[in-house]
Amino acid sequence: MKWNFNKLRHRDEKQGIRDGDMSDFSKTHYKSVVRESIQNSLDARKDYSKPVIVDFAFHSLEKDFLENFSQIEDRIISCKEYANNPDDKEFLSTMISSFKNIESYECMEISDYNTLGMDMETSYDSFANSRNISSKDSKGSAGSKGMGKAVYFASSYLQSILVSTKSSKGTQIFEGISKIATHNFDGSEYSHKGFYGNAVGAIQDENEVPEKFKRTEIGTSIYIIGLKPDLNRIEEMSKELLANFWLAINESDLIVKIDGKEFNSETIQKEITQRYAELDESGQYNKFPNPRPYFETYKDIQNTNKVYSERIEILGKVRLILGKNNNYPGRIAFYRKSKMLIYKDPSYIYKGYCGLFICDDDEGNEILKKLENAKHNEWNSGNWDNPIANQAISSYRNFVKKCVDDFTEIEQGLDISIPELDRLLGIMETGKGVGGTLDNGKIKTKDKPKPIKQKSIPVDRIPKNFNWLRCKVEPIGNSFEYKVSINSKVKDNNISFEVLVGSDNKEGKNKVDVLSISEGSFKNNVITLNLKKGLNELSIVLRDNLKHTIRLMEYNN
Repeated sequence: MKWNFNKLRHRDEKQGIRDGDMSDFSKTHYKSVVRESIQNSLDARKDYSKPVIVDFAFHSLEKDFLENFSQIEDRIISCKEYANNPDDKEFLSTMISSFKNIESYECMEISDYNTLGMDMETSYDSFANSRNISSKDSKGSAGSKGMGKAVYFASSYLQSILVSTKSSKGTQIFEGISKIATHNFDGSEYSHKGFYGNAVGAIQDENEVPEKFKRTEIGTSIYIIGLKPDLNRIEEMSKELLANFWLAINESDLIVKIDGKEFNSETIQKEITQRYAELDESGQYNKFPNPRPYFETYKDIQNTNKVYSERIEILGKVRLILGKNNNYPGRIAFYRKSKMLIYKDPSYIYKGYCGLFICDDDEGNEILKKLENAKHNEWNSGNWDNPIANQAISSYRNFVKKCVDDFTEIEQGLDISIPELDRLLGIMETGKGVGGTLDNGKIKTKDKPKPIKQKSIPVDRIPKNFNWLRCKVEPIGNSFEYKVSINSKVKDNNISFEVLVGSDNKEGKNKVDVLSISEGSFKNNVITLNLKKGLNELSIVLRDNLKHTIRLMEYNN
């Protein structure tokens, strides 16, 4: 066996060492390997009565572990000699320094079980011989763009892998694949892509497959040779697994092993709670995800919980699970039948709530798959040129909105809109505010307030009789006290407000009854005030114990 690269013909396209698809994964290759590998395995699930098993194992391989395999180093050195771009030369120098003075390669083996494996004419041909093409057309398929396989090459400083697969038809395939750069070798120009095996192509005779790489069970094993080092890789991979696949693991659709440690439906809760002590989630929820609030919402742990299930237009059978807890991040996570996290959306619901949308329908799953981008982290009609795309998105969005309205008892209304209200009428913690900071009770803003466009605000709803409002919140016992300041232009200024709570994006307004007020009177969530001219200060306590963004709507009985 040896490496085989095609000679470059006249006007064949030349390729540099820096590949765009690989660059997408260069900073997150360990995380991306977990996500891409598991979704591919869930793609190819063989028996739906049993879980898919994915095993990530690490080995050290002497450079002579396979005959002539290490000659890929000579090809990479030739790539540097051929390159004329300084950035390419620097990139190749880093690759060469990684293998120059070592005697063995570190390897990550990714093996799956209860999967279909790959056939030469279809799935393997797509994997090995195409770019941006996928043959994954099975029901429940997690991927559809064919670009994620670049992550395997991006994780190797040799940009080389080995593949061993046994299909459900019993056929076996073994081959090495390398994606480096156009280079000159022994006086001839060669393509950037090479294959390790027999000169005629991949090995398909089971007796010729090296014993160490022979599949005895149906499924696929991918070996990343020359694994890039990372001291924190095990924890990084474990967190990525929990963030994206806890639902599939919890529902016994998936078992994963990472360096010998098993994640299954019996251990998933322990693994999540050990790693994530808090229920809140960072505003950078894609970079620092926290699966715990979504897991507890799904499991009905420490929350008020409700499950909605319905057959909706276009997508069929779907469900939405909503939970309420003071520390929930105010986001909904979206899943398809593969039960891999697609994305999170903060626009439907506000802090103190959490939710999961899941499409369990086979046909709906296929439609949503077509709406995904190459990284499988969005549903967007721009990803599928079909009129059904917009209908599908509207269908699930309307379903989610209806359920959220029911669960939170949201009622829509019109906010008071006056200059600086958006900047001043946010919840302000000590020393901090919305759009500015507190200094001796005054607001210091970094930017001048934007003028209000009067055409967007009905004139009869704008209070003309006071200058400004502001509010800050302070904890009192198990609840919160909202300290409101109002500057009235006139004396004996009688006015009533509905006290509403909701998100900063103004899409939600929820009524919460008033428990007490220091000035004026109240009934339910309506306060009535008789303001003096100048500064008026009052304190409001609400009947729940959650911390809110408070909003006021002028009330006319």
